[in-house]
Amino acid sequence: MNYIITNREDYFKGYNFCNLEEVVLPDKIAIDTESDGLKCIHTKTGFKGATLFAIQIGTGSNNYLFDLEGGIDPKDILKLCKGKILVLQNAMFDLRFFFKHGFIPYKVLDTMLASKILYNGGKDGVYTHNFGAIMKRELGITYDKQNQKRIAYIKLSNNSVIQYCFNDVDKLLKLEQVLANKLRANSQYEAYVVQSDATLPLAYMEMCGMPLSSDRWLSKIKKDEKDLLDVEESLKIYIISKFDEYRVKQMDLFSSEVKLSLNLNSAKQMIPVFEKLDINILDDKGKKSLNDKVTARSSKHEFVKMWRRRQKIQKALSTFGYGILDKAIEGRIYTSFNPMVDTSRISCRKGGINFLNFPRNKATRMSFLANEGFLMVGADYSNQEVFCGGDLHHDAATLKSILDGDCLHCAFARVLYPELKNLSDKVIKLEHPDKRQDAKSPRFNLKYLFISY
Repeated sequence: MNYIITNREDYFKGYNFCNLEEVVLPDKIAIDTESDGLKCIHTKTGFKGATLFAIQIGTGSNNYLFDLEGGIDPKDILKLCKGKILVLQNAMFDLRFFFKHGFIPYKVLDTMLASKILYNGGKDGVYTHNFGAIMKRELGITYDKQNQKRIAYIKLSNNSVIQYCFNDVDKLLKLEQVLANKLRANSQYEAYVVQSDATLPLAYMEMCGMPLSSDRWLSKIKKDEKDLLDVEESLKIYIISKFDEYRVKQMDLFSSEVKLSLNLNSAKQMIPVFEKLDINILDDKGKKSLNDKVTARSSKHEFVKMWRRRQKIQKALSTFGYGILDKAIEGRIYTSFNPMVDTSRISCRKGGINFLNFPRNKATRMSFLANEGFLMVGADYSNQEVFCGGDLHHDAATLKSILDGDCLHCAFARVLYPELKNLSDKVIKLEHPDKRQDAKSPRFNLKYLFISY
């Protein structure tokens, strides 16, 4: 049975109604929310983010639609959910609104994540994980999701939208049970629980954002701009010293500056310089390229070192420069997480700030300051892949590194760079972090080769 809980019953003619006090919920419920926008963030003042106008709850036998615009307080609804297991589709979205209203769920299960785990990497074909696709695939039910695109504007104004709201929770518990049974059969259920649990802190981080010191960030930008000018000057001098034909011959009465006839931003103009220096710039398809992967092969060359440094600084300025400050709201920046990709890691969705790709340098990290009276805690897994890999493939070198506390990234860096042969892990980490980073990708490839055998 479908019920509407509202203080404006005359607005919803022809529906069943009940009072908030009459709603009795089991230990496990399906829940969904409807909002007038996507951006739900927490700020002290000023910024008006998205707000909820409806909450739906399904019990397997009854569905309840709570009309928030009809005077129902979301906090009263969420009190009913205290201590319950909440089943959601794309939990990250709804959790932010729960947190904003002071409600922290006891436990959540996300059917989108269940589908992603079950069909990870597109097993037996290509799968999508939106609600309509999962319902069709698992239960054979076709839902019309056209109202999803317009509900934020028309809200609960017609019967089709109201039915759409009920549909979002009507069979959600059944869907979760079907997915859970399949995951158990594949020994994947524990991964499903862990991934669902992880949505809680991720959603909280989305809502709260990260405090950013604009002064420190601006100082970092100014330093990057100066470093860029310095390295470009070095590149210019190097090119002219080798190839005088690239010197601008036209004299300038008002400047004694030596000018370069090339545009450093033009790959077409710079490729001949690399060729004259006998630097291989052919990519895997035999095409000339100056992308990072190609130039990395000649990273020991004096000119290439300067070139790659320039490219790195340019990227820092374009990706993590003034644009970050422009997106700050009340001294904080925000992102949108994708809680699981094919590798089971998280990612940041396109269009926002990529929190997972900030440069590792000290100037960047010191720009994020905790508010007064609070601490910012940095934490990371210690050799997560190494420990898991050692458990799977029993490689002697890997197991020894775990037992002795050695860094395999450093060990592999010594193989790739003989000049590091006699340096300790500590020295490599402090003085050659770029070479240690270069060792990660090929070392991980070897790990997967071990596992495959």
